[in-house]
Amino acid sequence: MAIRLVTFDALHTIITPRRPIHVQYAEVFAPFLGALDPNAIKRSFKAALKEVQIESPAYVQGADAWWGEVIRRTALSAGADERGEDTGKSTTSKTIDFRLSNGTPVLDASIHKIVPKLLKRFSSGEGYAAFEDAIPTSGYTFMFSLYTGVRISCQHQVQRLHDELGVATAVVSNGDSRIRSVIQDLGFPSYLSPIILSEEEGIEKPSREIFERALTLAANAEVPLKPAACLHVGDELICDFQGALEVGIHGLLLRRTGPDGEQAHKEPDESLDGVEVIEDLNEVVSFVKAKNSS
Repeated sequence: MAIRLVTFDALHTIITPRRPIHVQYAEVFAPFLGALDPNAIKRSFKAALKEVQIESPAYVQGADAWWGEVIRRTALSAGADERGEDTGKSTTSKTIDFRLSNGTPVLDASIHKIVPKLLKRFSSGEGYAAFEDAIPTSGYTFMFSLYTGVRISCQHQVQRLHDELGVATAVVSNGDSRIRSVIQDLGFPSYLSPIILSEEEGIEKPSREIFERALTLAANAEVPLKPAACLHVGDELICDFQGALEVGIHGLLLRRTGPDGEQAHKEPDESLDGVEVIEDLNEVVSFVKAKNSS
């Protein structure tokens, strides 16, 4: 059966943090909490994210509160003072007291300012960038291709699927509504639709229901697409690859090399036996071409 729909995960698949998340967190924390070790933030963010995902799946208490708790735990575990000591003295920088002399909780006193700043940053192209094989991000790349007629690796593969192969495209992400804002702000085409987000659906990958939602909504189909007519691409073994296969959808596990990919979510004991692994989105187009020509 020919592939008629390709769905993409968002983070680490078509978009990536513009700079490492822990570096951006450290920048926002600094005016309020002082200089925290970015490596400590990296470790604490990973732990906090996993904890809150388990405790409150699919943003059940709302995305703002959900991320607020992740941010609070990240700062606390990275060394931020939760409560000041009533010593009559303050530890200061040139601009701000980091430990309040009256015993006011230092982190609690500033968290209401920190959280909105981080949520705003990660709602747009300020915090995220598009991978160049998903959508062109370099003016040089565009002009080189325009004047030479030579296609280079940084092509807009979503557009190729749509224009060359007539395949519909969509997003299935465990993110919140800010992912939609990011995708729009970065200039992805309107035909990358629908954008199905776990916050809005109340379900998350690897649940079969969220994939079935894509089959129902995508491609303007009067009846849901058959799973075998769909391919899902993402970077997480369980949520993306195995989740898709459980529904009968084709799956490709994207593991980008280099610092932008960070071998995302690859655990030391992870087995990739029998898993179809790709390194970039060019291979998605090749996979669809092969399936649709057989």
